[in-house]
Amino acid sequence: MNNSVDNSPLPHKHIQGTNGVETGFDLAKSFFCLIDCSNDWKEHDKLCVSLLQAICQLSIKQIDRCGLGFDSWEIRDEISSLRARAWAGADSRDEVSDKVRKQWKALEDLWPKKVEIISSYTANSHISRFPVLEKIEGGGTGRPSRYLVNWTEQSDLVADASEINSRKSSITNGQIKYVCEDIVDAGFIARVFAKGYELSSWRRWIFILIFFIPMFLGYCYAILLIFHLKNLGSSNFAPYIGSISIFGIAITILWLSLRKLWFVPTRKITLAPWWMQSTDDDRLLELRKPPQYPERILVAVRYSGHCPICGGKVYAKSGEWEFYGRIVGRCDEAPVEHVFSFDHVTKIGRFLRPH
Repeated sequence: MNNSVDNSPLPHKHIQGTNGVETGFDLAKSFFCLIDCSNDWKEHDKLCVSLLQAICQLSIKQIDRCGLGFDSWEIRDEISSLRARAWAGADSRDEVSDKVRKQWKALEDLWPKKVEIISSYTANSHISRFPVLEKIEGGGTGRPSRYLVNWTEQSDLVADASEINSRKSSITNGQIKYVCEDIVDAGFIARVFAKGYELSSWRRWIFILIFFIPMFLGYCYAILLIFHLKNLGSSNFAPYIGSISIFGIAITILWLSLRKLWFVPTRKITLAPWWMQSTDDDRLLELRKPPQYPERILVAVRYSGHCPICGGKVYAKSGEWEFYGRIVGRCDEAPVEHVFSFDHVTKIGRFLRPH
């Protein structure tokens, strides 16, 4: 059987190297940006993300070929180099092709969930195009399938992309751009919300039963207890003091644990409860729904940006007493003085301190 491979250039309508030269678009910078972005994903250690980074690295090394794509064996070798250990090294060519094809499918499934954070990264890096996964199907023996990342003028995957980008382009000095980041090092319950909890059909009712029914029953019991004690009279009140104290503590803990969830339907985004928080108290619960998003989901997120004053990292957190009821961006370097407003729709904030 002849296993020779024809490495001659394949015709393809998106030859990025040529397009990059003609338009002045910096391809290498764009691929580096995508690598940096994928390193922040919670799935960064998965093979499908290594495949993406391998394609980016190959594109940077062979910038004139990046529009033609790379075959499974080139990607296999680059993944092995990135992970500092052999991957599929002893496999036959067909087995390598199958493994790369499987990881490509996993990357395609993951990609829609990362469109927003990629869009934010590219916008913050002043990259005018958006990356799109493309596969050039092979044509039989000697014509292997090739994989590439193509850069298009505009992403059709981001809802209202042109409107959002026009808002971002109007950012002035003293304003900040936020990026939605993945939740990392989350506990079991936080991981459920980090993946996005779909609020439809039976899942919605499970959410209501678990989080809202206990609080509702607790308040009903409290009302009944008050009426019962009122009818007993003051002389028979003393034996119930211990039970009332325990019940009061239980209701307080329940309220502190679940009260944040009450604000989600009206505010659309709120601070995550204490049992879902990180040590930095920067996790938020965001309600996402159509038409901006394909599904109605409740997702745990974190928003960050770079301080335009000192260059430090800014995270969306509680406004505390000064900005009570609001979420604001606080700089890690100067959390009291470098404070910014927070808008999860436009992802733009303005400086809140008077000049």
